[in-house]
Amino acid sequence: MLEIFKEIIKVINKDVKLPRGSFLFIVLTVVLISSFMLFMPYNLLNCLGLGELRTKRLALWGLFFVGSVSSLIAYAFIRFIPGKITIMYGKRYLNNLTDEEKSILKMYIYWGKKTQTFSMSDGVVNGLELKNIIYRASSLSECYSYFPYNIQPWAWEYLNKHKYLLD
Repeated sequence: MLEIFKEIIKVINKDVKLPRGSFLFIVLTVVLISSFMLFMPYNLLNCLGLGELRTKRLALWGLFFVGSVSSLIAYAFIRFIPGKITIMYGKRYLNNLTDEEKSILKMYIYWGKKTQTFSMSDGVVNGLELKNIIYRASSLSECYSYFPYNIQPWAWEYLNKHKYLLD
């Protein structure tokens, strides 16, 4: 069993790029195997020939279980929590828009288009981009300084449900 983990460490040390989702797959596999070894009745493990492996390496199985569950929790926080916080603050910001910001966002909602073209030097547009309400959709400009900006999907849905915020 330790040989498998030594091979995984060798792969990581060689800076080999694992396919997307491999980390999650590996951690879930370690959680399942370690929880199987820790929580299955000893009689069942003995029938499978794994009873002695459990008793000799119980601390190691516990370490694998705690480490992999901790990794899953950290992965969930890193992957999902920042996006939720951004949306929460974005919705709060949408409830306190200035007239200039409202006029820009009205173009998206009332015209029913998710892409609009604005000058890169427009401070109001840059403010909305900084607050993650819109984003520059392309690095290619039209007429040197006009770029396409898309509205964030969460902002599109929120403003379509709450059109009164743009009045």
